[in-house]
Amino acid sequence: MSDNNSNNHSPLIRSLQKAHRQSLAQRTTLGLWNAGLVGLALFLVLLLLEQQFYLAPWIKGLGLAAIATTKLFSHWWIRRHDRPTRFEEFYRQFSRQSGLEELRYAVDLMQSEDAKSKAGDISDSANSTSSDSAASPASVSPVQQAFIDAAILQNLEQVPQPKLSAALDEYIRTLPTARLARQRLQWMGVFIVLGVITAVNFSGGTQRLLSFWQSYEQPNPYRYTVFPGNTTVEQGAEFTASIGFEGITPDELILYFKTDIESEYRSRLLSEVASPLNASYTAQYVAPSLELNNALSYYLSMDGFRSPLYRVDVQNRPRFLDLLAVLTPPRYTGLPTDTLRYPFAQLNGYQGTQVELLTKLNKPVEDLQLFRSDQSRLPIDSSFFSTLGYLPADTLLRITSLQLEQADTLRLNLKDTSGLQSSRSEAGMIQFVLNAAIDAPPQVSLLEPAQDLSEVAPSTLPILYRASDDHGLGQARLRYVLQRPFTESETTQNIPLGQARQDAIESYTWSLEELALRPKDELLFWIEVRDNDGYNGPKWGKSEERVLRIPSLTEFFDDIGEQEDEVSSDMENISESFEAIQERYDEFKENLIDQPEGNYEQQVQLESLQEEQREIEERIKELNEKFEAIKEELSEKNLLSEETLKAYEELEQLMKEIDDPTFREALEQLRENLQQMNPEQMRQALEDVEFNEERYKERLERSIELFKQLKLTSDLEKLARSYEELAKEEAERNGEANETDQETEQTEEGSEQELTQESDQNTDENSEQNSEQTTNQPQEPTPLTEQQKQALQEELDRLQEQNESLSEQTTPKNEQSIQELQEFSKEKLEEIKERLEQESQPNLQQDFEELAQKTREQMQMMGQQQMNVNIAALQYILQSLLNLSLEQEKLVTATQETENQSQAYVDMARQQQRIEQVFNSLADSLYELSTEIPQFANRINEQKAQTLERIQSSLTQMIERQQNRASLASRQSFGGLNELSYELANLMDQLQNSQSGSGSGSGGMSMQQMMEKMQQMGEQQQQMNQQIQDMINDMQGERLTQDQSQRLEQLSRQQNAIRKQLQEMQQNGGLEAGDELGSQLERMIEDMEETINDLRGGVIDPILIERQQNILTRMLQAEDALQERDEEEQREGTSAQDPLNRPTPPMSLEELEQRIRQRLNDPNFTPFAPDYQRLIQQYFELLQQQQVDS
Repeated sequence: MSDNNSNNHSPLIRSLQKAHRQSLAQRTTLGLWNAGLVGLALFLVLLLLEQQFYLAPWIKGLGLAAIATTKLFSHWWIRRHDRPTRFEEFYRQFSRQSGLEELRYAVDLMQSEDAKSKAGDISDSANSTSSDSAASPASVSPVQQAFIDAAILQNLEQVPQPKLSAALDEYIRTLPTARLARQRLQWMGVFIVLGVITAVNFSGGTQRLLSFWQSYEQPNPYRYTVFPGNTTVEQGAEFTASIGFEGITPDELILYFKTDIESEYRSRLLSEVASPLNASYTAQYVAPSLELNNALSYYLSMDGFRSPLYRVDVQNRPRFLDLLAVLTPPRYTGLPTDTLRYPFAQLNGYQGTQVELLTKLNKPVEDLQLFRSDQSRLPIDSSFFSTLGYLPADTLLRITSLQLEQADTLRLNLKDTSGLQSSRSEAGMIQFVLNAAIDAPPQVSLLEPAQDLSEVAPSTLPILYRASDDHGLGQARLRYVLQRPFTESETTQNIPLGQARQDAIESYTWSLEELALRPKDELLFWIEVRDNDGYNGPKWGKSEERVLRIPSLTEFFDDIGEQEDEVSSDMENISESFEAIQERYDEFKENLIDQPEGNYEQQVQLESLQEEQREIEERIKELNEKFEAIKEELSEKNLLSEETLKAYEELEQLMKEIDDPTFREALEQLRENLQQMNPEQMRQALEDVEFNEERYKERLERSIELFKQLKLTSDLEKLARSYEELAKEEAERNGEANETDQETEQTEEGSEQELTQESDQNTDENSEQNSEQTTNQPQEPTPLTEQQKQALQEELDRLQEQNESLSEQTTPKNEQSIQELQEFSKEKLEEIKERLEQESQPNLQQDFEELAQKTREQMQMMGQQQMNVNIAALQYILQSLLNLSLEQEKLVTATQETENQSQAYVDMARQQQRIEQVFNSLADSLYELSTEIPQFANRINEQKAQTLERIQSSLTQMIERQQNRASLASRQSFGGLNELSYELANLMDQLQNSQSGSGSGSGGMSMQQMMEKMQQMGEQQQQMNQQIQDMINDMQGERLTQDQSQRLEQLSRQQNAIRKQLQEMQQNGGLEAGDELGSQLERMIEDMEETINDLRGGVIDPILIERQQNILTRMLQAEDALQERDEEEQREGTSAQDPLNRPTPPMSLEELEQRIRQRLNDPNFTPFAPDYQRLIQQYFELLQQQQVDS
């Protein structure tokens, strides 16, 4: 029964035993995890140490052994000190914690039963040899056994099997060893992950630790670059090692090196470079240079860390033993072949020259580099490298052959198998320049003209040129481009000049007539010569370009005006310089008064005065040259009237007379004899200097004043010619617009040719004929292009400036006339400008003709007025001189009859003094008059000065009562007065002869001029009346078309022009108030104003025709009246006596003075200058004094 119960209870025991074994296994596993964690932690620590310190192999081996020992020891120690729980403790503890006490009871009973059973078995075995009768005291009776089994069964029935299994599982799971085992497993996982990460990050350290038997060095912590590393250098060259750091730098840096023949390393300290070559380097160090003749090994130590070992091999550098260049020029040049041996800096040759390079080398090379300037490589001759290996080192080899085409720079470099090059740098390469000389075009020089030209009407142009070329010349030609104004097209032509000669001066006279050059044309020309270039082909050489510009008259006159302004400025500067000399001379005289015996300082002062005078004389010569150039240019172009050109010639002569050496000679004589003269000689010398100084100053100042007067006259005539030229251009433009009708064209061309011929002969007739043509044939003007308008606007602006500049030249005598002309010109020019802006095809011919006519009339009137004033002043001065001569003659007679020391000399001295006073006044007036009359010779002023000196001498002798001397001086004074009167009489005759057709002398138009002007206006009025009648016939009662309105506007302007001419005749004709002719002119002007208003308003009716006929009739009547007056004046002029021989007019002195004063105060009479008025007043005072004395 007991065996059966044991079998029944064995699963329970096995479950408990299994659970007990699991608890024991947990304890074992926990010990293993603890030992593993300790070993892994120690391994990580050892890995970190290896990673940081590169441990020695024995340290690493010892560490790994220590880790293994520690792991085993910990496992043993845990097993040793951790006693395992026995089975009885296990199930009893389980029964208590799970509340299954019945289980413990049952197991205890089963355990006790088993123990007894085992004890009985042991007892039986021990007593098997004893007697059979004796019984074991431990044997259990069957009853007891039955009770035990019953108790076990009863307890087990209260413990169900499922609950036991669950309780066991929960107990095993909640054991402390199980909880610690799970924690150790988690820690083990963390350590494993950490170990893997560490091993991956520190793979080098892991590898070194696992290979603990191998020795490893710690890597260099510095980031560096060693220069030059492994290299090959030339024997004897200097070697320098350097190192650059990025980041931190070591505290100690040493270079260790040794040659192949050395056994120990030598060391050198490196020094830091101030400026690293690489911007990324924080620092750079360089070692001392070493001269190498043997191979070298070296490394660098950085705070104990070593760089790799480097090697420097030493070899000979490849080089050129010889280098030749063979130059073969192109065949057409005829030049020989040339061979050059290096060194040469450049190879010069013409394009097409064949260049062959030959060389000898010191050793075989791997590469020969031949570079161009653009870094491209030239091919090397194919035989160079193929023959280099087996030929001797000094064999002459052909490098390459090339043709010179353009400038280039070649560089040669050799490279051997070890990498050594013939040059250490690009700059050290053998290099030379290839100069590919282009066979330049022939050199052509245009010798004449030497600069651009500006000619008004050139007919021919002389040309001189010279050509040269290196290899021969061909044909020459003259090329030109003619650019007409206001057109975009150009005319380009060639003129063959034949075969050119080397370096020979060739000449050619170019006829310009066939080009029909007109104002504002530009003729650009140059010379071309061809060569015989066999490479690029023949080329043309070109000379300098020259421009022949045909300026407008306005531009030409502007240029002349600038030259005249320069002359005027030079004259003013010379005058100022002479005044400075006078001041210096005054200082010299003051010094001479203080020290009359003379000294060195006075000599120096005189020498300085002489030198300054010489400079003035040189400047006067230059001034005369400039003025002569202006006169010649105006004379050649025939642009001014004969009178104006004659005035230029007269002034030129006067300017030449300025340069009189007598003043300088007087200074020279004074300087030479300064210390040898007695007081009387000194006084005479000083008087001579002062006399000549005064004469010099007078001539200079007179020339300045005459030049101003001449410039005003010239400017007025230039303005008139400019207006006439513009009128002519307008006529030509209008004529070109009507070439559609062939028959009309021929008629107009014939008419224009006649007018042009007449214009060349007489400028005034040109204006009249152009006006007549315009009135006779009203033409539709050509529309102006924008360029034409702009050019014409520029011309008008220049004319406006010239017109305004007249204000700067006005004097009280001509101010009113100039102002009147300026106002008229300004108004007319503004009117022309407005028409240019408003009308597309304005006809401006009539306007320009009016401007020209007005300018000439004002110029003629001013000239006539000035001439009348000058003649009147001369008449007065001459009459005064004759009166003085009579007075002086009386003194001559008196001195001859009076004895020495007579009391009568007192009265004679008073009379002589009055003569001196009057003559002084006349002398001043004569000088002022000389500044107005170019014909006034300088000798007259000199004669005047000598006469004054004689009168003063006569006065001195009379005061001293010396009969002989007083008689002689008086006779000399009388002779001087007569000589001066004779000179003035001749001058007055000359002026009167030059005064052609002078009328009443009132300063207005002459009767002949008025008659010619009236005849011209009558013809214009008749033609205009005919045109109005023709328009009425064409209209036939229809309304006015636009074309007809424009024709009426043109006719109104023509009528207005005639009206203005009548007004000028009325103002300048010298007609007195109440004159019948003046009344007729006034009525004609009023009728013309009505006609102008009707034409502008488009009113054409019979009243207009009748009015126009009345105007024409009055014009014819006025012309007859003027002719009768002219004939009457001519008869009176024939019977008139010479002014000098006329008897005294039958009137008293008071009547004569009253009449002259009326003339002076008459506003219609041209006033005398203030000096002349003062002279007249003195004259009458003198006459009154003579009457009182008598």
